[in-house]
Amino acid sequence: MNAFDVEVHTHVDYVQSSVGPRTTEAMRLTYSREDPLAVSLHFEDRNGPFRWVVARQVLSDGVKGRSGDGDVQVWPWSPTGTAVALTSPEGSATFVVLTSVLAGFLRRTQRLVSARREAALVDAAIDAMLAEVTS
Repeated sequence: MNAFDVEVHTHVDYVQSSVGPRTTEAMRLTYSREDPLAVSLHFEDRNGPFRWVVARQVLSDGVKGRSGDGDVQVWPWSPTGTAVALTSPEGSATFVVLTSVLAGFLRRTQRLVSARREAALVDAAIDAMLAEVTS
């Protein structure tokens, strides 16, 4: 088994980027039950591979309506696309991913760890870390 419990390879259309022209690029979405609140977005550009970690709930909410603030924002772009805007000190980009691909990925993560189970898993991880530190 690979390091991720759910992994999807897709392509995204960049509609705005501070580092280059509009393009279509590969993106990989990954999810691990070890970090049930997070989804990683993996990209590669001329500087090499990079990864953004995004709250799963922000992506889920963004498929249906505007979600997130600050560095990550997600919203319906079109009947078939969901926009994701990422901002950092190094630059910013807005890309569109097929809603069907994103929603399918999120459904697979929900089957693995439901939103209700997230809190229990996080609490257990915190308890384990505290026990390790205090023993």
